[in-house]
Amino acid sequence: MMYHNASHIAKQCQSLHVHTDYCDGHGSVADYCNAAFNKGFSAIGFSAHAPLKPEYGIASESNMKNEDFPKYVADIMEAKKKWSEKFDVFLGLEADHIEADRIYVSPLDWDIKTNKLDYILGSVHFVTKTRCVDACVNEFDQLVKEDFNGDCYALIKKYYTNIEHMLNLGGFDILSHVDLIKKFNSNNQFFDENDDLYKKQIASIVETISDLKIVTEVNTGGMNRGWTKEPYPSKYFLSMLNKNHVPVILNSDAHKPEHLDGSYKEARSFLIEAGYSKIVAFKGRDSGSNAIWKEESIL
Repeated sequence: MMYHNASHIAKQCQSLHVHTDYCDGHGSVADYCNAAFNKGFSAIGFSAHAPLKPEYGIASESNMKNEDFPKYVADIMEAKKKWSEKFDVFLGLEADHIEADRIYVSPLDWDIKTNKLDYILGSVHFVTKTRCVDACVNEFDQLVKEDFNGDCYALIKKYYTNIEHMLNLGGFDILSHVDLIKKFNSNNQFFDENDDLYKKQIASIVETISDLKIVTEVNTGGMNRGWTKEPYPSKYFLSMLNKNHVPVILNSDAHKPEHLDGSYKEARSFLIEAGYSKIVAFKGRDSGSNAIWKEESIL
């Protein structure tokens, strides 16, 4: 992992977690690039939900269609050229790890060089072959009752086990919304986030993230869309990551151009309260295809 130090206060920002109308977002590549320019961004990265190949037997309306992938690549390559003198445009994917009775999908399915990608986000949404943790409140409730016999902690264990397996398999650059499972848990309606059982799950995942030196995103998507009052991960989770020296990157998980820097000010406050003084920014890949990161102050 390559780092460059920066002692100055970062006045520009970026988001590498962006969804256009190629998947479940709203707005074109051009719309988002215009927004990035108007907001003074130093970089924008596009991260469509990676297509799910037919042989996987998994249906998802959120993921980009396989036939749209070449156009997606071409569209972003054109944006790279158009905006090259203003800011960096990066081509990425948000790649799922889907594991039920076996591993069906993994970020390892997407090769950086073969697919001309700049980076990959690694994410867990699905915990069964047909249900994910972030679709809607009713589906989450059904997931607990029907697939985990009403035992929410069994679901939590499965979710974080899948994340741990994804971490150990690798094939991605940034760990996305690591505690997405809390999306519909306002007022602890499904589980107690202060419970020792839940905190043990966090401690275990943090240890793995730290050991593998995985850049972890601070994701403001839940705040931007009114689902959460804090980023993914929570302040407690962030404090544990900080104690274990895990580098973090700030991403908006924007599904609309106006959300490109949504809730960044609030997220920085959470980061500072958790003990962070710096985040990292993505600067591309070196000749050996290693991701390049630059530290930036948030103070």
